[in-house]
Amino acid sequence: MFLGASIAWNSGDGAWFAQSVYTNPHQLGNATAAVGDLDSDNRHDFLLCQQVQDPFTVLRVFYNNGGRAFAEVAYPLYGRFGQLAAADIDNDGAPDILLTNHGLASIALMRNLGGRNFGPPQYFPVGFGYSLLLMRAQYS
Repeated sequence: MFLGASIAWNSGDGAWFAQSVYTNPHQLGNATAAVGDLDSDNRHDFLLCQQVQDPFTVLRVFYNNGGRAFAEVAYPLYGRFGQLAAADIDNDGAPDILLTNHGLASIALMRNLGGRNFGPPQYFPVGFGYSLLLMRAQYS
């Protein structure tokens, strides 16, 4: 059972600040996480994706406001999602969200619309079975 996420804050001199804990209101199932600067403010934001009740999933985006404070936006999704990543798929300079959808054997793309908003998922089939792994890389 996934109960939440913790962030351990490094002070930069080898010491650690007290960790921040973000609880999971659903307290069901497993979750996956990813990190990226989703709003292009040079601060790392993080994402949590968790199936809450088959076949419903919640994608939670935590925007880093600085000062160890985050603003949460939740996106309820239909489907059995698993892995996720943040990457600029459409080459517009803003990271989009990619998720694997086990139920539909597809990859879902949520385009970054700016202003801390994402569009609805667009599905791209990957064939029969489960889409299990999602990796991000940049090739020149």
